[in-house]
Amino acid sequence: MANLQSIKHCTNVLDALITPAAIIDREGAIHWTNKAWKSDKFIKFDLLGKDCSDGNFKERLGTKAAGGDDYALKMLLGLDAVAFGNKTFEIRYPVQSGKSKVWFRFNASLIEKNGAELLITQDNITSDMKAAGALRESKEIYQQQFNHSMSGIVLANS
Repeated sequence: MANLQSIKHCTNVLDALITPAAIIDREGAIHWTNKAWKSDKFIKFDLLGKDCSDGNFKERLGTKAAGGDDYALKMLLGLDAVAFGNKTFEIRYPVQSGKSKVWFRFNASLIEKNGAELLITQDNITSDMKAAGALRESKEIYQQQFNHSMSGIVLANS
Protein backbone atom coordinates (compact mmCIF):
# COMPACT_ATOMS: atom_id res chain seq x y z
CA MET A 1 0.00 0.00 0.00
CA ALA A 2 2.85 2.40 0.82
CA ASN A 3 4.37 1.75 -2.62
CA LEU A 4 1.10 2.71 -4.35
CA GLN A 5 0.93 5.94 -2.31
CA SER A 6 4.56 6.68 -3.20
CA ILE A 7 3.85 6.21 -6.92
CA LYS A 8 0.79 8.46 -6.70
CA HIS A 9 2.83 11.12 -4.88
CA CYS A 10 5.59 11.01 -7.54
CA THR A 11 2.98 11.29 -10.29
CA ASN A 12 1.45 14.32 -8.58
CA VAL A 13 4.87 15.95 -8.22
CA LEU A 14 5.72 15.42 -11.90
CA ASP A 15 2.28 16.65 -12.98
CA ALA A 16 2.91 19.85 -11.00
CA LEU A 17 5.96 20.68 -13.13
CA ILE A 18 5.49 23.39 -15.74
CA THR A 19 8.17 21.63 -17.81
CA PRO A 20 6.89 18.96 -20.21
CA ALA A 21 8.15 15.57 -18.97
CA ALA A 22 7.85 11.95 -20.08
CA ILE A 23 9.13 8.59 -18.94
CA ILE A 24 10.25 6.15 -21.63
CA ASP A 25 11.94 2.78 -21.57
CA ARG A 26 15.23 1.89 -23.27
CA GLU A 27 13.45 1.02 -26.51
CA GLY A 28 11.53 4.32 -26.55
CA ALA A 29 8.05 3.18 -25.47
CA ILE A 30 6.31 6.03 -23.65
CA HIS A 31 5.09 4.91 -20.24
CA TRP A 32 3.97 8.21 -18.76
CA THR A 33 3.70 11.92 -19.61
CA ASN A 34 2.83 14.83 -17.35
CA LYS A 35 0.11 17.43 -17.90
CA ALA A 36 2.54 19.95 -19.41
CA TRP A 37 3.64 17.38 -22.05
CA LYS A 38 0.01 16.87 -23.06
CA SER A 39 -0.84 20.59 -23.20
CA ASP A 40 -1.81 22.15 -26.52
CA LYS A 41 0.82 24.86 -26.01
CA PHE A 42 3.63 22.28 -26.00
CA ILE A 43 2.21 19.98 -28.68
CA LYS A 44 1.92 22.91 -31.10
CA PHE A 45 5.67 23.52 -31.02
CA ASP A 46 7.08 20.05 -30.31
CA LEU A 47 9.74 18.79 -32.72
CA LEU A 48 7.43 15.94 -33.68
CA GLY A 49 4.59 18.38 -34.35
CA LYS A 50 1.86 16.26 -32.82
CA ASP A 51 0.76 14.69 -29.58
CA CYS A 52 3.42 12.23 -28.49
CA SER A 53 1.84 11.00 -25.25
CA ASP A 54 1.84 7.33 -26.19
CA GLY A 55 3.47 4.99 -28.66
CA ASN A 56 7.21 4.97 -29.23
CA PHE A 57 9.14 8.22 -28.90
CA LYS A 58 12.30 6.85 -30.52
CA GLU A 59 10.38 5.56 -33.54
CA ARG A 60 8.86 9.00 -34.07
CA LEU A 61 12.29 10.61 -33.78
CA GLY A 62 13.60 8.01 -36.23
CA THR A 63 10.97 9.01 -38.79
CA LYS A 64 12.01 12.68 -38.46
CA ALA A 65 15.71 11.74 -38.65
CA ALA A 66 15.11 9.65 -41.79
CA GLY A 67 13.53 12.76 -43.32
CA GLY A 68 16.78 14.68 -42.76
CA ASP A 69 16.18 16.28 -39.35
CA ASP A 70 19.64 16.47 -37.73
CA TYR A 71 18.25 17.42 -34.32
CA ALA A 72 16.05 14.30 -34.26
CA LEU A 73 19.08 12.16 -35.14
CA LYS A 74 21.16 13.77 -32.38
CA MET A 75 18.33 13.14 -29.90
CA LEU A 76 18.15 9.48 -30.92
CA LEU A 77 21.88 9.06 -30.43
CA GLY A 78 21.70 10.91 -27.10
CA LEU A 79 18.83 8.72 -25.85
CA ASP A 80 20.80 5.60 -26.75
CA ALA A 81 23.88 6.95 -24.98
CA VAL A 82 21.84 7.56 -21.81
CA ALA A 83 20.06 4.20 -22.03
CA PHE A 84 23.38 2.39 -22.32
CA GLY A 85 25.62 4.18 -19.87
CA ASN A 86 25.74 7.99 -19.94
CA LYS A 87 23.96 9.68 -17.05
CA THR A 88 22.47 12.57 -19.00
CA PHE A 89 22.08 14.11 -22.44
CA GLU A 90 21.12 17.66 -23.38
CA ILE A 91 20.56 19.46 -26.68
CA ARG A 92 18.97 22.75 -27.71
CA TYR A 93 16.85 22.72 -30.84
CA PRO A 94 14.65 25.17 -32.77
CA VAL A 95 11.15 24.60 -34.14
CA GLN A 96 9.88 26.95 -36.84
CA SER A 97 6.59 28.59 -35.90
CA GLY A 98 5.35 30.86 -38.65
CA LYS A 99 8.01 33.53 -39.09
CA SER A 100 9.78 32.91 -35.80
CA LYS A 101 11.69 30.11 -34.11
CA VAL A 102 10.73 28.54 -30.80
CA TRP A 103 13.71 27.04 -28.97
CA PHE A 104 13.66 24.04 -26.63
CA ARG A 105 16.20 22.38 -24.35
CA PHE A 106 15.80 18.60 -24.49
CA ASN A 107 17.14 16.64 -21.50
CA ALA A 108 17.28 12.91 -20.93
CA SER A 109 18.37 11.30 -17.64
CA LEU A 110 18.48 7.79 -16.23
CA ILE A 111 15.85 6.99 -13.64
CA GLU A 112 17.21 3.57 -12.77
CA LYS A 113 20.85 2.54 -12.65
CA ASN A 114 20.30 -0.32 -15.11
CA GLY A 115 19.00 2.11 -17.72
CA ALA A 116 15.54 0.59 -17.84
CA GLU A 117 13.75 3.96 -17.75
CA LEU A 118 14.64 7.48 -18.82
CA LEU A 119 13.14 10.82 -17.84
CA ILE A 120 12.80 13.27 -20.73
CA THR A 121 12.11 16.97 -20.24
CA GLN A 122 11.75 19.73 -22.82
CA ASP A 123 11.98 23.34 -21.66
CA ASN A 124 10.96 26.29 -23.82
CA ILE A 125 14.11 28.46 -23.83
CA THR A 126 13.07 30.92 -26.55
CA SER A 127 13.44 33.96 -24.28
CA ASP A 128 16.91 32.79 -23.19
CA MET A 129 18.02 32.36 -26.81
CA LYS A 130 16.65 35.80 -27.77
CA ALA A 131 18.48 37.39 -24.83
CA ALA A 132 21.74 35.66 -25.79
CA GLY A 133 21.33 36.86 -29.38
CA ALA A 134 20.66 40.43 -28.26
CA LEU A 135 23.73 40.37 -25.99
CA ARG A 136 25.90 39.01 -28.80
CA GLU A 137 24.62 41.72 -31.16
CA SER A 138 25.24 44.43 -28.56
CA LYS A 139 28.83 43.21 -28.03
CA GLU A 140 29.45 43.25 -31.79
CA ILE A 141 28.14 46.81 -32.12
CA TYR A 142 30.26 47.98 -29.17
CA GLN A 143 33.34 46.24 -30.59
CA GLN A 144 32.84 47.90 -34.00
CA GLN A 145 32.42 51.32 -32.39
CA PHE A 146 35.55 50.76 -30.31
CA ASN A 147 37.61 49.51 -33.27
CA HIS A 148 36.56 52.34 -35.60
CA SER A 149 36.52 55.19 -33.10
CA MET A 150 38.28 58.36 -34.19
CA SER A 151 38.87 59.25 -30.56
CA GLY A 152 41.78 57.89 -28.62
CA ILE A 153 41.31 55.85 -25.47
CA VAL A 154 43.90 55.95 -22.74
CA LEU A 155 43.99 53.54 -19.84
CA ALA A 156 45.87 54.91 -16.88
CA ASN A 157 46.78 53.13 -13.69
CA SER A 158 46.80 55.51 -10.75
